[in-house]
Parts: sequence; C-alpha cells; structure tokens
Amino acid sequence: MQKKILVQKNTYGRIKFIELALDGATVSRVWGLLQGKTQTTSNTYDCVNKGKANELSPTEVAAADYYRIIERKSKEGYLIAKSLKELPKFDNNQMSFENLPVQFCCSKPHTKISKAKCNKLIKQKLARFFLKENGLCHFILTTSTGEVKIYTRRIDDHTRKYPNLVKAYTALKLPPNSLLVVELTVDSSEEFNTHMERFKRIQSISRSDTLKGKVKDSIEKTLKLQEETPVRAVMFNVLYLNCTDRTLSPYSLNIELLQDLESYDTSGVIVTPRELDFVSYQEAYDWAYDNTIEVEGLVVWVKNENSEITYNGKPSRRACYKLKAVKEDDVIAYDWQEGTGAKQGKVGSLLIGKYNKELTEIVPMGNVGSGLKIKLGECEIDYWNLPCVIEINFDQRFSTGKYQFPRFSKKHEDKVPLDVVIDKDGL
Repeated sequence: MQKKILVQKNTYGRIKFIELALDGATVSRVWGLLQGKTQTTSNTYDCVNKGKANELSPTEVAAADYYRIIERKSKEGYLIAKSLKELPKFDNNQMSFENLPVQFCCSKPHTKISKAKCNKLIKQKLARFFLKENGLCHFILTTSTGEVKIYTRRIDDHTRKYPNLVKAYTALKLPPNSLLVVELTVDSSEEFNTHMERFKRIQSISRSDTLKGKVKDSIEKTLKLQEETPVRAVMFNVLYLNCTDRTLSPYSLNIELLQDLESYDTSGVIVTPRELDFVSYQEAYDWAYDNTIEVEGLVVWVKNENSEITYNGKPSRRACYKLKAVKEDDVIAYDWQEGTGAKQGKVGSLLIGKYNKELTEIVPMGNVGSGLKIKLGECEIDYWNLPCVIEINFDQRFSTGKYQFPRFSKKHEDKVPLDVVIDKDGL
C-alpha cells in the first residue's frame, strides 16, 4: 500500500488535509480539518480499453489516478507531510506588489441565483444589478514604483499585449500598490453586434502571440487585431488601493471608488459595468431573456458582502451571483464517450447533433457531459437505445451551431431522432 498526506492552510489559517491511499485497484481518501470533522471515500477501478493494445489493468488505472490527484493538489498549493503530527513549514503568503504570486486568486461569482434568494436581497435592499460583460477576467496591478502590469486569471503577465490599456491606466495615476479586477471586452459594432461574437473576438486577441499562456517575442498579430478592434477594461472590483486591502470593505464602497476612477478616463477604455434597477427576480430574468443576443446576462452583487483573496490557486465563490436566462433545445444523442478520472467507468459525455434538412445524416454539434449519471458497468447505457432525443439547457449558441455550457436536462421518451432537424438558420 502507498500513502500520501497533503496539507494546506485555508483562508482562516486552519490546516486542512487529504490522506490518500493506493491499495491495488482501490484509491481511498480521508479529508477534512485537523481536529475537526472528516470525510472518507474510496473508488475501485476497472480496466480500461480492454482487449486493445493500450489496455490498462485496474491497478494501473488506480495508480495513474492516484498520482494525478497528488499532482493536481500540489498545483493547488498542497504540501506533502510526513504525518499529521509532523507538518511542513508553511510560507507566509503575502501580497507582492512587484509581481502577482503564481497561486494568487480572488473569489468568483456564484454561477446562479435562486428566485427566492434574489427576491430576498431585493426586499432587504442589498442587491445591485450590473450588466454581465462576456469577456475575460484579468488583474491590473500598479506596482510600488507606479508601473502598470496586466495579468490573466492564470497569472500570466500579458502587459506587453495591451499598450493602450497600460497607457490609459498610467494616465489615471492610481496610487502605487493597487490592484483591480477587470473584464477585458471589445465594444459592439456592426461586425460584433452580439455578445458571443465579441467574446470570440477578445478570445482571439488574448490567445494570439502566446504559447501556453506566455507572450511570444513578437506581438505583431495582437497589435494588428487591436487596431481593428480596440480592447477596453470593465472594472468590477478593487482588491488593493495604496496597499490597503479593499476586500475587507463591502462592495457598495468599492464600486463607488471604481465609478470615481472611471470619471478620470477620457479615452473610453476604462469603464465600470452598467447598473440597472429591478423590483423582482422575474423582472430581471425577463430583461436578461429579452436581451439575450446583445448581453450575456446580469451580475447581482450583495452590497454588504466582501470579496476574498487566497493564495492556493483555488478561488471561492462569494459576494455576487450570475443571473442568466436559461435556454432549452432538443438534440439527438447519437453516441457516448467514457469518462476519465473520477468518471472512469461511467459515461463521460453524450455526442449530440441534429439531422440535416434532407434527413440523411446527423450533423455533429458537440457533446454534453454535465448532469449525466450513467454507469457503464450496469449496462444502463442500453436504456438510452442510442440514438435518442434528449433535452439540454445551455447559455448561448455559437454560429457553428454548437452550444455554450450545455447541460443534460432529460430524455424525451415521446420523440424520435427524425423529429430533430436543423432549422432554416442552420441551428
């Protein structure tokens, strides 16, 4: 038997641990807080690719997953301990205003908000609604010497890629030792009049002239793209200002700081999100649904809550919620793929599509994995009798016909695949 103990400090300074054990084809783990409640789980693996040249035995699959978990947790900041009584020395993680720490992260929004929760916040006058920009989260740092640096969410330094943003933020004359959270977007135009088109454009700009997140020596392509489509930064939170930790302040005070900063920018490059007023969840949802082509949705900030910073590369979710209109569609599930890791031995995803107009073949439209709970070992896949018709929820549609964030909803027993045909728009 092999055993590893991994430990890490949580946000409140307490030690959390994972005791991982490999015994033949079984991987088990015990985790929790030192001197606190613990949980236990175990997984016994089957062979993979049976009868093929790349067949793996159950013990080989278990060992691979065992080491994969250790590697992933190490990247999240866990340290290996000799025992729960002999802990390694923890570094005192502190904010660096010269270069962001690699494991730095700030809290993210909750992915959705319930009707009851939203209405309660509105009744208590704690909700503030802002337009949700469909862009890419970045950090903008003003160092102790006043230099402006731009980092991706993965803490890759992309400063050189955005000279116009650097110029605009330098002109703001932010105090040294300041850090903002922004969403990089592009303005709407005749060419990019939907938020999905704008999102694809900012993705192209962000990915250009980079290799594995690192900026290449030449950024000619990136600069050319920005000449055609200028990038702007939507400020939605301030984490530090003049070395003062603003995550200790409620969001209502931080947004006022950001709105004051926006008034100093005359280039239109630095903006705050548009604020709207709603009297109920239903009114907000209906607005998001009616404007689903132009906007991604809304963010509901809780006025008296604060964001959070951690140094383990694993952000929490707090202080705000996403509110997006959920869309539905019927598609054909025509095949399946086995999952990996924790989903090994289960259906990882269903391949989905629709019949072409001539009803001669199924046009692939990606796959859906979220929401599936199908065990292959018990032959439950036979129940589906692929191809079959399923309903999915999704956020948006790409021009290719594929779905953004598809989630399985249910199987349609009353429909057959020939009922699901691409419409006149090719979707």
